[in-house]
Amino acid sequence: MKSIFSWIIPIAVGLLLALLIQAFLLVPVTVNGDSMLNNLKNGERIWVFKTEKVHRGSVIVFDAKKEDPGIQAGEKDYVKRVIGVPGDKIEAKNGDIYVNGKEISQKYISSYNRTTGTGNWTLKILSSGNS
Repeated sequence: MKSIFSWIIPIAVGLLLALLIQAFLLVPVTVNGDSMLNNLKNGERIWVFKTEKVHRGSVIVFDAKKEDPGIQAGEKDYVKRVIGVPGDKIEAKNGDIYVNGKEISQKYISSYNRTTGTGNWTLKILSSGNS
């Protein structure tokens, strides 16, 4: 009986730690789609820190089920890059993006993805609890 507990207890502790880490610190996400090419590929698995502060250039994951009417069943997490924070003025012209009147570098995105997209979201909308 003692030998059974010698391996059950470490397994239980390990599982508990894994659940706590996933609940409060890290969450695994699978990238779905091509909108983050060339940085993240469709089907790629990534780990997301839940405690990181969001700033320009951050890659975020959010539940898009209520934001995108075209979302397919089973798909709900979107992986996107933040281009503006509250107070910024964002403009898009001919595939170029301007933040507060200054063009931002988009070396990390293909020209195709510069001219197509999945929607327009703000941090306010995404953090409102409606998404």
